[in-house]
Amino acid sequence: MQLSSCTATLRFHSRRFGKLLLFSQTLFRSGTLPRFLPWPAHETLSRQFRSGATKQEQQPAGHGNKKPYIRSVQCRIVRGKFTSGEVTDPDAIPRPPTIAESMQLTSTIFDEQRPEIIEKLRRSMFVAFDLEFSGVGKPKTGLRQPPRTKQSLQECYQAMKEAVEMYQLLQVGLCPVEWNEGDKNYIASPINIYVSPIVAQQNFNVDRVFSLQSSTLAFLANNGFDFNTQLRQGVPYLTREEEKNIRATWQEEETGKQRPTPIDPSLQQFADDCIKALEEWENDPDAPWDFINITTDRNLMSNYQRLIVHQIVKTRFPKLQSVGKSTFVCVTRANEEMINKRKAESEELFNQQLDSAIGLRHIVDELFDPKRPDGRRTVLVGHNLFMDLLHLYNCFIGKLPDKVEEFVHLIHTSFPIVIDTKYLATCHDDSATANSASTLQLLESLLRFQANPKILLHPDHTQYASTTEAYHEAGYDAFITSSILIKIAARLAYETGFEKQEPLTDAWVSRGPQLPQARFNFLSLSLEKNEAYPDNVEKIPSFYCESSDKKRFWAPYMNRLRLFNTEGGELRLS
Repeated sequence: MQLSSCTATLRFHSRRFGKLLLFSQTLFRSGTLPRFLPWPAHETLSRQFRSGATKQEQQPAGHGNKKPYIRSVQCRIVRGKFTSGEVTDPDAIPRPPTIAESMQLTSTIFDEQRPEIIEKLRRSMFVAFDLEFSGVGKPKTGLRQPPRTKQSLQECYQAMKEAVEMYQLLQVGLCPVEWNEGDKNYIASPINIYVSPIVAQQNFNVDRVFSLQSSTLAFLANNGFDFNTQLRQGVPYLTREEEKNIRATWQEEETGKQRPTPIDPSLQQFADDCIKALEEWENDPDAPWDFINITTDRNLMSNYQRLIVHQIVKTRFPKLQSVGKSTFVCVTRANEEMINKRKAESEELFNQQLDSAIGLRHIVDELFDPKRPDGRRTVLVGHNLFMDLLHLYNCFIGKLPDKVEEFVHLIHTSFPIVIDTKYLATCHDDSATANSASTLQLLESLLRFQANPKILLHPDHTQYASTTEAYHEAGYDAFITSSILIKIAARLAYETGFEKQEPLTDAWVSRGPQLPQARFNFLSLSLEKNEAYPDNVEKIPSFYCESSDKKRFWAPYMNRLRLFNTEGGELRLS
């Protein structure tokens, strides 16, 4: 019996998914089902307050030995003690693994390794990249698929755009490559980065829908993708638009320009009693205590209740200020020095949280807007990278435009030089099998016997030095892509005679590189060592030439993406 192919799409809310992960971790750690207590929709406050507490219980740390100020109202004083979670023995803290121990970059080591990664990007000759995502197209329904036909570039772009907007990134692979002039070799530093869909700071009020295509899920699982690491230890990120919205919201809250939150009728009594308690405390000249803590009789407060208290203090009591805690809101008398200090602390905390939440986008921003010492833009290299470019832009930078021409302009503005190794390998091959014969794995097998130029792994990035293949892991694929680019470029340099013209002369620049009379076909290489090729090219041509002559070596190959399913077979980015 012949079975039809079916796929399905799974969708999760990122915030609820984070709680689900926390719940699963509790199950694993305790071995039993944790108890859940019902959380009331709102609290009804009692006019009773606890008495007989000791002085130590009655006062938070740092407020002297005054007697607590207590009123018999529906808002009462918290009797508790502030504690800290300081660790007395720093050596007892387990150190996270460094990149030298693992190129699997997770949230535990991201902040520590971020400066080093950015520095490698700035020194690089080019950066190869690869992405893994949670889906690639419309879900299949089990019906027979119509035969594929050639699409226009706009039709191809629109179909990929819809898929990119439906699915998410799971992994980002980067491989900055430097030229070592002293040893005459290339140094590759591949990094594999797990991407988390869960926003690092839940108080930023950013939520996402996380979709999975079942066929892609099966493919990744069969290739050893670690979903546990991706979801539990993935590096978070914010898009530029999300960051902009978060900053605007924070500014509104700090300046008091946000719209007042309407008070639910069920909590109107809570609000009225809060106002009454604050008025009595503020106007009492003999108040022995210099603060009042607003909470409920259960010593618990919902986020909504805390919001009401903050709003009341900000709008009705300009001489008071409030600080939210987990179970209460502390209200104190304000002075200019305290206000300025609190604003500075609040801004510093906000910037720290925002920097952490931006996460992986710090690295992507360095790709799109590099701060290189030479002032040049990033040379971006990928294999069959059209969808990767769409995902990279949509996930971190902004919404994709409707027209393919607009997207081409955006990419070319950020990356004046983009190299597609699939195009590089098939630019001289018009055969019907060129598409299936130019996969990353097959190209690597064709070129693995080529010894030059020398490509070495950085001493801190040696995980892929073993003979074990790890295809469809983004970091490994980025490393293989960089190797393929260098080896194919060396063969092209030999065939065009470019490597014989070093140092570069004005006569060569005016003449330009000459393509070989018999067009060289990389896909026809034997899996054995090709004796006809001397394999003596040490260095590939530079991407940036001093001359403005457009006939430099890379001109016939750069900014051309291979798209076999389109009418023209390629997309030009310039």
